[in-house]
Amino acid sequence: MGDVKNENDVIGVALIGIGRIGKVHVSNILRLPRVQLLYIIDVNRTFAEEYINEYNLVSTTALHTDDVDTAYEDNRVDAVIVCCPTQMHETHVKAALKKGKAVMCEKPLALSLESIVNCYKTAEDEKRPLFCAFNKRFDPQTAAIRSQIPEVVGRLKVVKSVSRDHPRNSIEYLKISGGIALDMAIHDVDMLIWLADQIPDTIHAIGHAHFDDIRDIDDVDQLFITMKFPDGTLGHSDINREATYGHDQRIEVFGSKGMLSGGNIRPLCHETHGDHGTTLPPIFDSCMSRYNESYRQEVMHFMDVVRGKSKLKVVGRETIWTTLCCHVVNESLSTGNPVKVHEFVQKKFPHILSEIDTWGAKTNGAVKSNGAHHINGV
Repeated sequence: MGDVKNENDVIGVALIGIGRIGKVHVSNILRLPRVQLLYIIDVNRTFAEEYINEYNLVSTTALHTDDVDTAYEDNRVDAVIVCCPTQMHETHVKAALKKGKAVMCEKPLALSLESIVNCYKTAEDEKRPLFCAFNKRFDPQTAAIRSQIPEVVGRLKVVKSVSRDHPRNSIEYLKISGGIALDMAIHDVDMLIWLADQIPDTIHAIGHAHFDDIRDIDDVDQLFITMKFPDGTLGHSDINREATYGHDQRIEVFGSKGMLSGGNIRPLCHETHGDHGTTLPPIFDSCMSRYNESYRQEVMHFMDVVRGKSKLKVVGRETIWTTLCCHVVNESLSTGNPVKVHEFVQKKFPHILSEIDTWGAKTNGAVKSNGAHHINGV
């Protein structure tokens, strides 16, 4: 238990939560060589059993979450993928780590910053990998753009993103989501930080609720986020809870030598030309379909980490700084004013700042340089 697997070993996996994202991960796990899904664990064991039977997963056992220790105690289980509701993340993440398992968890890692730090402390104490999957980093188009920035873009000046969801989430989900910044915009905040390779100095956010039910829960459905980075690079994200025409995802990186841009990807790419003009097939209709390849890539990366073939591409400092920046977004949204990131963090979360400032060498994460935080080793 806890040993690094070699290239030919089978990796045993337990998955907790067979909801929407759990089903995506199961589908991708089943496509990977030398990876065996041993357990599906859910608060509704019958639902897990029905899923296993529907897809004839003869090597997979259904468990109720009350019996999760059965999976944790099984020496065949090398890795645990946590896909249950956020309020259960910390419990399962820490328990699995303490049993010597590598852990992958979709964002948010936990409900509070203190809980996120505690999860990473546990991973450090147990010397096991903890992977918080920011899936946009694993999108092939986004990764290709980042890799070409030095050659094509030169000195960075602007990073921009558009993220408009489809379909709009239910109000029942939005009530428990943590708000647009920590639930939805966090992906773009992380992506802009990753593309700029820096933590922003200043963040300014402005938003509006066009839906009455969203206004009633004191949230917004349209959000603009502007960032200024230490080297003068400017960032901007246009976030919206609903686009009627599909899942709208675009990025642009501009600099001294040129520009890189990524438009919407379509399931089909043919054009139709006629007397009515030119038409294209619709864009992807949901996050799960648009980013399915990203989810596959992140699971593949996690398996490579378990095998010792790769270092984690998202480390503790990055997860925590991205989450801190989303708290800054909320502060700016509530006050209407730009917020100095490091001043806000020092005032509101000094204990967390002191914790993560000791993690540079240990976690291969961000390091401090002349007051600016740069992201290295990703």
